Amino acid sequence: RGFRRPLRTEEHALLLTVYDDARPSTSQAIALGTVVAALLQMPAFLYFIEEGEPDPDLPEGAVRLSDYEIATRLSYLLWDTMPDAGLLEAAANGELETDEQVEAQAQRLLADARARPALARFFREWVGVHELDPSAKDAALFPSYDATLTAAMVEEFDRFVAAVVFAADADEGNLATLLTRSLTEVDASLASFYGLGPELTPGPGEWIEVELDPRQTRALVDGDVDDAGLGSQPLGGGLGHGPPGLVVVAGDVQGHRRAQGRADGLGREGQAGAGWDRQLAVEDLRPLGAAVF
Repeated sequence: RGFRRPLRTEEHALLLTVYDDARPSTSQAIALGTVVAALLQMPAFLYFIEEGEPDPDLPEGAVRLSDYEIATRLSYLLWDTMPDAGLLEAAANGELETDEQVEAQAQRLLADARARPALARFFREWVGVHELDPSAKDAALFPSYDATLTAAMVEEFDRFVAAVVFAADADEGNLATLLTRSLTEVDASLASFYGLGPELTPGPGEWIEVELDPRQTRALVDGDVDDAGLGSQPLGGGLGHGPPGLVVVAGDVQGHRRAQGRADGLGREGQAGAGWDRQLAVEDLRPLGAAVF
C-alpha cells in the first residue's frame, strides 16, 4: 500500500536484505522496525514516480500511465490520500484502461465524503483563498476586516464550491456556474460585509442562502478583477496634466496592452516588483479586495 502498487522483485530483495542484516544482532521487532524505516525512506514511498508503460499506439518516446499510476492520480486528486482497496483492485485487474472505466472510479470517489475537503483545498489553492490575512489591512481603516470575517470568507468559499461541484443537477456542476453563480451562503459577519438588510442576516452561528447582486457573483474569478490592471499605473500616479496649449506628439502607441505587461522588466523575475500584479489587481475595486471571490 505504501508504494501504491505491488513491490517489485528488486525492492522486495532490498527490504529482505535489510531485515537479514539487522536480525542477528537485534530482536525480531527491532529488525522489522528497521525494515519499516528503510521503506519510509525509499523514493517510491516519498514521491509520485510515474514511469509509464510502452504503448505502440503512441508517438515514439511517449508512454501511457500504468493502471496503478492512474489510480494514484485519481485518489490524490479527489481524496488527497493513497488509493483505497477498490482502486488498487481495479488497477490490478486492468480496469483503468478506458475513459469510461476511469470516469466510473472518479464518480465513485466523488460520491464519498472524503472528496469534499480534498476538492475544497484544490479550489482554495487554485484561487488563492488561503492567502487571506486579517493582518494585511489597517485595522483603523477597515475595523470589520478581522479574523472572524476572513474565516467566514473561507467558509463561504468552501460552501460555494461544494454547492456547485456537488450540485444535484448535473447541468449546474460546471465551470460556467462557478464563474457566474450569484447564490451564496452567508453568516452574520458576511451579511454585514455585503450590506444585506436585517431580513437577510442570519442568527449567531447560522448560515443562510442568499441571492447577491449579479455584480457580486461569488465567482472564482471576478471579471472586473481580471481587468482591473487595464489603465492602472503600477509605477506611480503619473505627472498630472500639462499646461494649456501644450502640443504633444505621440510616440509608439502600445494600444491596450495590459499594465502588467508594461512593467515586466521591473521585477516579474523575482526583483522588487515581483508579485505586484497580485497587489494591484483590486486597486479599482472594493477597498478590502475580493480578488478571490
